[in-house]
Amino acid sequence: MRNQGRGDEEPWQSKFTNGRMHAGDTVQIVVPSSGGYGDPAEREPELVLADVLDGFTSLEQARETYLVAIDPATLELDPGATEQLRSAKRPAPS
Repeated sequence: MRNQGRGDEEPWQSKFTNGRMHAGDTVQIVVPSSGGYGDPAEREPELVLADVLDGFTSLEQARETYLVAIDPATLELDPGATEQLRSAKRPAPS
């Protein structure tokens, strides 16, 4: 989108050529987020916390998907509870 919210707003496709920009123009590019790579339960807990603090994921998703426990009152990692969550998911050694 070129100049979103202005009188000269112009929708642009995600792939285009010959789009002309002028001094003072703005462009907004919106892309989906990725599904990631690998087992979410192996993501570093500190990175999951950063995603929660940045609004990329929720406390509930941190716990359910990434198996990371974050205290909702302090927004701090709970390493012991995280280890319990992750231990419960790991297969027993054979």
